[in-house]
Amino acid sequence: MEKEQKTILQIYYALIASVILSVLPSSVAQTFGAILFIVIFIATYYFRHKSDEKSLTHNHMQFIIKSIWVSSLILLIGMAGAYFLADHSIIHNAVDFVKAGNFFTQSQLNNIIMNYMKENIFVFLFTLMPCLIYLIYRLCKGIVHAQKGQLIPNLKSWL
Repeated sequence: MEKEQKTILQIYYALIASVILSVLPSSVAQTFGAILFIVIFIATYYFRHKSDEKSLTHNHMQFIIKSIWVSSLILLIGMAGAYFLADHSIIHNAVDFVKAGNFFTQSQLNNIIMNYMKENIFVFLFTLMPCLIYLIYRLCKGIVHAQKGQLIPNLKSWL
């Protein structure tokens, strides 16, 4: 495998790692995932800019960039849907409790968050999973083509 393919595959793998870290239930992992995502996103633009327009690198970087932007659009739509479909009464009650001058313990806050997530898990899955499914599909498709040293056909396609 040549150096160009290895670089492309490293970008794909790092991007997948950042997505996985971003959905883990740990703020440290999510922060690291977000930082890694930003670095990879910038690197993708850098590699695309530095490569020849007909090269394997340019083709795959263009594919990754489009995948990120389209999945971000899907995520934005999903977040709006989750906002309107979710039951926020638990959060409103907690805010009212704090406005009344009361304080929560760490354990009470954890319970509020867990109850909120339990009440709305299907809304979140229904509205936010399409973004993850789309991004994983695109990244797997890109990895398969990169491993074979092939260009991605029809970069204008959303799939």
